[in-house]
Amino acid sequence: YHYFASVPFIILGIVLCLHDWPGIRQKQCAVISWMIAGMAAISFVIFLPYACGMAAPIQWLDLGKAILKIWY
Repeated sequence: YHYFASVPFIILGIVLCLHDWPGIRQKQCAVISWMIAGMAAISFVIFLPYACGMAAPIQWLDLGKAILKIWY
């Protein structure tokens, strides 16, 4: 759970690097930035019960478990 405080800064850093990337257009940068922000928000919502120890329905926890099996 210690990494949650740094996640917004990591996302902003990625977006800043995309903005300064040579050869990338402003519109492409905006689309990629919104996709990264959306994926980060979805991942945050899915894994928040795991990280904080919140009570959640079994199906919700099974979803997170299935995603972790894909990543590991």
